[in-house]
Amino acid sequence: MDDVYRDMEEDLDLYDTNNYPKEHPLYSSKNKKVLSKMKDQCAGRVIDEVVAIRPKMYSIIEEKKITSRRQKV
Repeated sequence: MDDVYRDMEEDLDLYDTNNYPKEHPLYSSKNKKVLSKMKDQCAGRVIDEVVAIRPKMYSIIEEKKITSRRQKV
């Protein structure tokens, strides 16, 4: 099985990981709010299920918590 955190660590300069817990091995405030950096919206929590209808319209079920986003039209 692939380890996404190992892949992220190799290219950490591409990610904004400031929302991870400070004790997480990948936590860094270096790219905080830097444009064009990818951010883990779930802050390192495990995603159980995702339903994506289109960009900016999706629902994520993560560790017993539901997150939804809908763009206003």
